[in-house]
Amino acid sequence: MTGSGTVTGSGTRNDSGPVNDSGPVNGSGPVNGSGAGPAGGRLNVAMVGHAFMGAAHSQAWRTVGHVFDLPLAPRLRVLVGRRAGPAAAAAARLGWEESSTDWRAVVRRPDVDVVDIVTPGDSHAEIALAALAAGKHVLCEKPLANTVAEAQAMAAAARASGRVAMVGFNHRRIPALTLARDLVAEGRIGTVRHVRARYLQDWLVDPMFPLVWRLQAERAGSGALGDLGAHLVDLAEFVTGLSVRAVTALTETFVRERPLRADADSGGGGAGGGGAGGGGAGGLAGVAGKGTGSVTVDDAALFLARFTRPGTGRSGRSRRSRRPGSHPGGATA
Repeated sequence: MTGSGTVTGSGTRNDSGPVNDSGPVNGSGPVNGSGAGPAGGRLNVAMVGHAFMGAAHSQAWRTVGHVFDLPLAPRLRVLVGRRAGPAAAAAARLGWEESSTDWRAVVRRPDVDVVDIVTPGDSHAEIALAALAAGKHVLCEKPLANTVAEAQAMAAAARASGRVAMVGFNHRRIPALTLARDLVAEGRIGTVRHVRARYLQDWLVDPMFPLVWRLQAERAGSGALGDLGAHLVDLAEFVTGLSVRAVTALTETFVRERPLRADADSGGGGAGGGGAGGGGAGGLAGVAGKGTGSVTVDDAALFLARFTRPGTGRSGRSRRSRRPGSHPGGATA
């Protein structure tokens, strides 16, 4: 996985002050104030889903206190999955106190303060809306939702709730990108005229890679556009302090049929029934079986964008782009 980006300026200094990153949908910061904090200095977390991103989030919750001084200590209270056995195994492996298969009951529990959503996109809105209605803070993985209507409903509910609601745009915290944002905000590079960004991965180069949920529009919403492009759009706006107001774009699916999964019951997982989540690497790994199915998302997306003041951006992302030295588990910016 490789990523790169450039921001170019005119050379004219602009001391317009800091960039505000607290927007309701594309901000990593809170949508609204958090209200009173939990008692006892603990922040009780429930995580819905436990595949690839679940493992990453669990690591972050476990270790964040080793790096930062926190006002509250995270407590990994309960992990939710679709099936009792895999959920219990994941909870034990990832350091959670208990497991459940009923996310609806979990988000209403009085001993849960934060709901961390790491399921496929087709369940984000339902879980987030229920958690906000129950007075919980919410951290939701990106893309936020599979439709604009879902995202708007989630943002509106977050504003009305008074809770902290966040989207997992973790690349904002890469030191080089936060430095770039500061340089732009301080006028060190002048007025931004052009932004170029790309995000390339190679985990779908093999046409025999199986049809995981990330390749199905009904589950994932989109392909490279939402999975990788969400980061690029967010970072372009985060670094420049501008908003995209118009685009012209194209998408392409290079491999339109892929083998069905032989291990279809073991990965990914959504919120159907009473649970969510799955085992293993979910949408990033699988074993090819018999028969084929249609890929209904994009493998690559390209677009030109116009920002809220004169300036242009160009962006590309792909999950089938191999470069020397690239690796699916790391990124550079």
